[in-house]
Amino acid sequence: MSVDRCPLTVGYSSRAGRVHARKWGSARTTRNRQRTTGITLIELLIVMAIISLMLGISYPNVTAGLDGIRLKTTVDRAASFWAEARQRADRYQEVVQVTIDPQMSEIRAMSAHSSWKKTFVVEDELSFAAPEKESAYMLYPGSPSPQFRLVLETPTGGRSGLKVNVLTGLPELWDGDQE
Repeated sequence: MSVDRCPLTVGYSSRAGRVHARKWGSARTTRNRQRTTGITLIELLIVMAIISLMLGISYPNVTAGLDGIRLKTTVDRAASFWAEARQRADRYQEVVQVTIDPQMSEIRAMSAHSSWKKTFVVEDELSFAAPEKESAYMLYPGSPSPQFRLVLETPTGGRSGLKVNVLTGLPELWDGDQE
């Protein structure tokens, strides 16, 4: 039987001498409806506990992924920096010196006449794994690039880097798996 089609109860009120009608269970159904439409505090706490558990489990994976992205982006930018210095030497027919300074976490390029200078700063979270000390490389116009290798490392141990192809002078990216 549905609530709308409940039979009526007829009663007599002694005060006013009136007959009144009431549906069976109408007061009970409105109270039950009010209780089931809201969210209880326990349900809310359970949902919050599940969400915090999922975040706690996934947080290390997310941060490791962000470190990997940061590492790859920085290595890509370092390769572009090297290619720009190589292009500067060839286009303007002048010697360019590229200096890698692990203590300052930067790579500097400067033309022989100091008419062109550029600096690439590596992010704070990343460190140089190779070279370990300051190294300078000379890029001569029209000649092959010197043998060069740069390895960057994340605090979690992820490694990536670049090495320069001696024949073409172009930087080649590699993951930490290769040596």
